[in-house]
Parts: sequence; structure tokens; C-alpha cells
Amino acid sequence: MLYNDNLDVLLITESWLDDTFTSGLLDPECKFSIYRKDRNRHGGGVFVFVSKVLRSSEVHIDERFNQLEMLCFDVLFVIYRPPGADATSVNYIDGVIQCLSSYCLLNRVNIVTGDLNCPKINWLTSSCPNDSINRPLLDCITEYGFAQIVDFRTRQWHVLDIVLIDEMQRVLFVTERPPLSYSDHS
Repeated sequence: MLYNDNLDVLLITESWLDDTFTSGLLDPECKFSIYRKDRNRHGGGVFVFVSKVLRSSEVHIDERFNQLEMLCFDVLFVIYRPPGADATSVNYIDGVIQCLSSYCLLNRVNIVTGDLNCPKINWLTSSCPNDSINRPLLDCITEYGFAQIVDFRTRQWHVLDIVLIDEMQRVLFVTERPPLSYSDHS
């Protein structure tokens, strides 16, 4: 897929990578810049392939956000939020919101992608339960003027995977593709 689909950017959440996988193993032809945030334990992690034809640079996120499985390059964020609603999950979503608040640029187009594991957010109606995970996240997304452009279910009956953008005219379309490898997400 990496070499046959003529991709410019490929974003992966729940990569399951750790430091035993070199970037050379992921891109043996060295056609992509690779940005990674490995979890280094079972599950999770994010990484991004950006064609070397494009100029890109990673935004180094402050150490206070080290616990987040999040990457930022140029104006694009890739996030994985593990499922859950306990105190750790609340702290995690608070960190995501603080990080977005710190790094979203008002004078640029911002794109937030990934798997937020928030099945209770109804993206069509911009509604959700009034809890400490979904409500603060939806409020943040609304405050920054983001719109969700994934309009199909990505796992079972839910839209867990997101592409949020603060300037809708910049994206022509988003299409559903079958799950990659052993993933259960479209």
C-alpha cells in the first residue's frame, strides 16, 4: 500500500510499534519521512509517513504532554486516545485539549486526525453526554471551529476515527477504505 497507492501522507494510530522496529523496516525504499510516537508496550502508538517529495517538519511538543500518544507535524496532529472513562482517561483527554490549545495556530489551517475512542459523540448533531471525556473534547473542537469530515462508521456502529479541520474548503473528500492488516477500523 505504501508504495503502490501513490500516497503523500499516511497516518497510523494503534501502530503497536516499539524500539525493536526501525524506521528502515517500515520504509525500506526510504521514500518517506517518518515521525513516530511509540508506546513501547502492547497496543497504542502513532506514526506518520510523509513523502519526501513534500517538505515537512515535526513540531516538538512540550514535555508536559509526553504521556500523550500524539504527533504534530506542520499543522497536522495525529492522536490515539486509549478507551476508558476513569480518572486516568479524564487526565488524558485534558492533556489532549491543553496540547491542542497550545499548538493550534490561528493563522493556519489545522487538521486533527486519529482515534479518539469517543463513540458517544454524535458528529452529525454535535451532541454528546455531559461527562468529563466527551463534553470537554466536543467543547474544545467547537471552540476552535473544527468540523468532523468523516461521515461514515469507522468501527462497528461508531465513528471513532476522526479528521477534524478548521477550514472545510481545504479537503475535497474523505473515503472509506477496508481495514488495514489486522485492524478492525475502516
